[in-house]
Amino acid sequence: MIHASGDLDEQLTAAAEVSAPRIVVGVMLDTEDPGDEPLVAVTLPAAWGGAPVCARFVSAEALYEARTEYEVPGDLGTGTALLEFATRHADALLALHAEEFAIALSRGRCADAGTEFAAALWRSVDPSADDEVRVLVNGLGATEVYAWVAAPDGGFDISCRIPPNGSAVAFDHVCALPRDQLAVGEATQIEINRISFGAPQRPEIIKLWN
Repeated sequence: MIHASGDLDEQLTAAAEVSAPRIVVGVMLDTEDPGDEPLVAVTLPAAWGGAPVCARFVSAEALYEARTEYEVPGDLGTGTALLEFATRHADALLALHAEEFAIALSRGRCADAGTEFAAALWRSVDPSADDEVRVLVNGLGATEVYAWVAAPDGGFDISCRIPPNGSAVAFDHVCALPRDQLAVGEATQIEINRISFGAPQRPEIIKLWN
């Protein structure tokens, strides 16, 4: 297990209190047979060895929000690692549907911009067979959201959908990216594009490690 380098800064409120609007609020893998413990796991890239990692957590309606940092060991090794997640609100989080909770693990300090992501696992260490990475997006009022995925052949677009529970406060679109079309062992550039009533908004560019 990789332990947090400080306390978990978390809050559970009766009304939404989003600390700051972010476009990418979660990067996650679906899991097989989610358990009844608030486990957070990730397969960290070797390039992240010895670096700090910021973890941000938010529920769809933004009633729960938390963040903490980890210091990744230099001798990272391979495989999936558990991350310490000492929440005081496990019951509330476990009651959420899988698509009602977002985790974003980004390289660097939480004070940094955080544009490099590794996909998190929630309540299990085993990803599901659908083999997709879900990028959870706050469209900030966009009427259409799509992702452009860089690839050697020039890249491709993926339309992002509204979650089954409808548009929420913290995120309102899900971009499902096929893992077999992402680079292995290196970062893939992803461009999140938002369109508001026909007008393109400034794209959000991230790197996703697979």
